[in-house]
Amino acid sequence: TIAHEGIHATRITALAVARSCPSTVIVEYDGCGLMGTYNSGGSWDYLGYFVGCGNVCDIVVNSDDANAVLALEGSG
Repeated sequence: TIAHEGIHATRITALAVARSCPSTVIVEYDGCGLMGTYNSGGSWDYLGYFVGCGNVCDIVVNSDDANAVLALEGSG
């Protein structure tokens, strides 16, 4: 099974897996925004670019709600 459909070779700067739903993975890729998969990488969706002062350096998925995602941004 291909686990990269919709996401291209790039540098992943942050990654989080939802504990309540391990098939949900959120990544920040090369300063271009967040991508998410809800089927263990079978397909990826662009979730947007919303940062203002630097790349996302950490991502946390709420342990009770896989749809609640927090992203920490900063220039390092």
